[in-house]
Formats: sequence, C-alpha cells, structure tokens
Amino acid sequence: IRDLTLTGGKMPNPFVTSSMVWDPDINPEGVAEQFKHTFSFSVGGGSSEAGGATLSADGKTVVTPPPPAEPKKISVDLFVNFAQFVYDDLNPENPIGPSPQGLPENDSFLLGWQIGAKINFPHDFYFQLAPTLYNYTGTGDNLTGPFVGDPVFIDAEGNKVLPNQTGVNNLFVFDMPMEFGFKLGELPVRIFGEYARNFSGDTR
Repeated sequence: IRDLTLTGGKMPNPFVTSSMVWDPDINPEGVAEQFKHTFSFSVGGGSSEAGGATLSADGKTVVTPPPPAEPKKISVDLFVNFAQFVYDDLNPENPIGPSPQGLPENDSFLLGWQIGAKINFPHDFYFQLAPTLYNYTGTGDNLTGPFVGDPVFIDAEGNKVLPNQTGVNNLFVFDMPMEFGFKLGELPVRIFGEYARNFSGDTR
C-alpha cells in the first residue's frame, strides 16, 4: 500500500509532536504503523483582469473575454500514526527459564494512537492538529511500585521511604500538538503549542 509505512526497531519518533513533550534526541524502539494520504482542492478562479476590445476585419468592435484566473490550490494531509514502544525491559532475560529469569512478566510498553491533519493554504501558510493518546502497559522491571512524588514519605511503620518517581501506573495521557507555519519574505516562521492532560492523574 503506497500510503502505509511499517517500521520496526529503533526509529525516529513517528508521532507528530513538539519539543514541549518529546525530546527530539529520543529514538524509541519498537514497532510503528503510519498512514498518510493527501487530498488536493482548487478554489477560486474566474476573471482576474478586464477583457479587451479589438477591431474585426469589417471594422466592428469585438470585446474579448478576460483570461481565467488560476485557481488557488489547497491540500490536506490526513495521517494516522500508531506505535508500540518498549519502555522498560530487563536485560538480559532467559526466555526459556523459570520466572522471574524466564518469560518477562513485568515489561512495560508505551502505546500511542494519533490521528491528525495538516492543511496547506496558498502563500506558504499551513495549520496542523494531531490529537494523540498515550498509555502504558505493565509495571516495568525497573519501575517497581507506584509513582510517589513526595521527596520523602513515611510508611505505615513510621520508616522514611525514598520516593518512586519513575512509576508508570495511572498514566492515560491525551496530547494535542498544534502548529501554524508561514513565511515572512524568505524567512520561515513556525508557531506551535501543545496541550496535555493525564486522564488518570487524580488516582496517581
């Protein structure tokens, strides 16, 4: 399928995002499925300048119609990005031995679903939206225990316990990157923003 791209292994980030949420240096590892199709439209047209008047061979005035104006082109890039990334995996693992040295039971994966559109207007102006959902599976081999954001907390027995700020429990994140682009003369200008919310944040 011409519009479908399948990727496996370590890869550049397949999601449309910004540096507000994803570090551009991160190359996640896993599999990704991407689909993109472009639709083109023509708008406008009609007369762009007045017609002229000429004399025919018999001396009569003939009005010539104005030439049609070139229609303006607008294109819409529709895209869908899915990905399943390995987030936390103990290495090495023996896949044929007994657990916990055998089949991984606590590996954590980052799953993402994104659908979006980029509208390209005439005169080098575009607008893009890409709503996205992220979710984590498993607790991870190295992320044992739930997230605790306090610097130090006291357990039920009165002992001081160091926090766990790497737990991936209760994370179901909605992300909305938005972007405008245009040119000032020959200078490209990009204005972007991003809204993110953890729908499970109240229980985290």
